[in-house]
Amino acid sequence: MIEIRNLRKITPLEAPHRSSMCDLSAIARYQLNAAMFKMLSNQRREIETSTLVLMLSFIRVTDKAVDEHESAREAFTTFVNRGSTTSSFVPLFDAVGHIENCIGSMERAMKFARRMQEMPELEQVVGTPAVLGKLARKNVSVIRNGTEHLDERVVNGKIIQGDLTAIWLDADFLEMEGVRIPYADLGAWLEQLQDVGGRLVTAMFA
Repeated sequence: MIEIRNLRKITPLEAPHRSSMCDLSAIARYQLNAAMFKMLSNQRREIETSTLVLMLSFIRVTDKAVDEHESAREAFTTFVNRGSTTSSFVPLFDAVGHIENCIGSMERAMKFARRMQEMPELEQVVGTPAVLGKLARKNVSVIRNGTEHLDERVVNGKIIQGDLTAIWLDADFLEMEGVRIPYADLGAWLEQLQDVGGRLVTAMFA
């Protein structure tokens, strides 16, 4: 067991031996591909260019967030199931990298979605899923900003023994900057974003 000084508290952490990351392999993915195919087939209804770019940007980064989550889940599963035959931490490092990308893409998608919520023609399409609520947006933003600002702390020599130097992946949650996101919440939020993407694709070609 090691102790991590996570800015606000001392948190005892152990390398996890199981993972409850949600399996999102069955949800609709690659919606940007479906949208582009229909556009090339001239099936799209007339939409203002700036609005269309906003919609497609949301769909693209949401697809990316789901892909990165699945890559993280697969790598993390490999790590926790490694047994005693190897002490390799490479799958864990891979999982952390993918989850960083996932969180970054989620924050971008949230910003795009929030803008669409302000637009009369898209407000009802986007709706008010929990992923766009204050708590989800705050937690994702804190973790994303924590990974970005961590670089500045490293460069400026502000890291001391016990500081987290990357997102921590536990058996049931990820943690950074004193914020924990349970994997169940993360999976639900990604599904909600992807549902919005599906509704946007439908709206483009209605």
